[in-house]
Amino acid sequence: MWDFNVAGDRTGKVWQADPTQPSVGTHAMLIVGYDRRDPLNRYFIVKNSWTPTTTPGANGYVYMSYGYLQAYGSSAGYIDSINPPHAWPELAFVGRWTLRYDGHLGTLDIYHVSGQSQLWFDDFFPPREVIDRRVGVFRDPAGHSYRVNGHIVGDEITFWFDTDEANVRWDVEVDGGPHQRIFTYTMLDGDREMAGWHELAGNSTNVGGYARRDGSLTPVFDSSLAWNPPQFLGRWRL
Repeated sequence: MWDFNVAGDRTGKVWQADPTQPSVGTHAMLIVGYDRRDPLNRYFIVKNSWTPTTTPGANGYVYMSYGYLQAYGSSAGYIDSINPPHAWPELAFVGRWTLRYDGHLGTLDIYHVSGQSQLWFDDFFPPREVIDRRVGVFRDPAGHSYRVNGHIVGDEITFWFDTDEANVRWDVEVDGGPHQRIFTYTMLDGDREMAGWHELAGNSTNVGGYARRDGSLTPVFDSSLAWNPPQFLGRWRL
């Protein structure tokens, strides 16, 4: 998979670098092969997500010269190995939860397993400078929403939000602020309940807490229409 500037001469069977043709934007494609039988016309075979091409002989693919990739490529990635199948218990936390703690009630939406975006962060920031700590969103009965950060390991989750700073960045860690509410919970058998304790940062008193899964976050949209961002806006339901 490679990212590049869409520029150069794209009118022939094989795309060629051409400094007189400016970029019309950026894009990403999947390189699936190459052909170097002709030393004077070596090219990569590329699959595009737009539509198959009508280029004669290309079988719907895009042909790009070696020079085109050198001239316009910005980044690329590839898979050289995969992990064997294994259990992923952290996924059991994803969903919508009714959270009760210290007399308080709210809705906790866990939509992201922290750490899953770390490779992407490391690609765009100095390694490990920005940590993926996002977990989800908490909403209280008054309708106030707070970004939730934390981490999930096995059947345990630690998450927190700040009642004084609702929109914390995805990499912010607990720093002991007086308005931070911190939770450490364990998933119970059946993956529909979790329980643990809650603390206020700076307060040595811990209180019990409990959460029950209300449902999954299921996107609902009309499949007869074009799949585009507006189709998904405001369409989450239990």
